[in-house]
Amino acid sequence: MYTNSSFVHATMVTLMDEPVHEMISGTRVTRGTRVTRGTRVTSEERGTRVTRGTRVTAEQQGTRVTCGTRVTRGTRVTRGTRVTAEDRGTRVTRGTRVTAEDRGTRVTRGTRVTAQERGTRVTRGTRVTAEDRGTRVTRGTRVTAEHRGTRVTRGTRVTSQERGTRVTRGTRVTAEHRGTRVTRGTRVTLQERGTRVTRGTRVTSGTRVTGGTRVTCA
Repeated sequence: MYTNSSFVHATMVTLMDEPVHEMISGTRVTRGTRVTRGTRVTSEERGTRVTRGTRVTAEQQGTRVTCGTRVTRGTRVTRGTRVTAEDRGTRVTRGTRVTAEDRGTRVTRGTRVTAQERGTRVTRGTRVTAEDRGTRVTRGTRVTAEHRGTRVTRGTRVTSQERGTRVTRGTRVTAEHRGTRVTRGTRVTLQERGTRVTRGTRVTSGTRVTGGTRVTCA
């Protein structure tokens, strides 16, 4: 005869040893998953954890999903997001709609993002298409970043097709080569390396311009 504690222990051991096919708070669960609080889940691999009213198809191990999200394959999603993650390790936070097609994409705070390559980070109310690695976008920007290492900050619209382009503060920029830097409310088409443009200028190709000028350099 069991005491209360020994009875509970024996019950827990029995549940852990058997396959999980039982209803827990209105949930449907398959194959060794853990689910809490009114969720519907189809998990095709072990160790998937799902919490709080989510619908999830988890096709790989170790997926964690919280708060009303739809997620596929090995992603971690928090707080009211809708996400299609087609590869592992994507992290998405706070009310975002994201299509992350490769690893390590991080998206935060009310963004719409298509990230097709690794290591893309997007923050704060941005719409971004990042097609290659290491693109970082911050604060209310619309950006198409097609190559590595592009950084964009503060309310900019940017198409950067090569590495290392940096754009800051309310600019519209098409940067087609490396190392282009643009600052403060400029519209720029930069077709050569290392061009720097500041303060409300329009520039084409290989020039340095300062102080509210419009310049065309062939």
